[in-house]
Amino acid sequence: MYGYHFVYFVLMSLSYVKLNHQGQREKVRFSS
Repeated sequence: MYGYHFVYFVLMSLSYVKLNHQGQREKVRFSS
């Protein structure tokens, strides 16, 4: 159970970082 939560947390973190990295340029575009 602990391992499942850990893997889920890692996957969420990776996807969040990926989205944040890709959306950074778009954020600047929307902000301007």
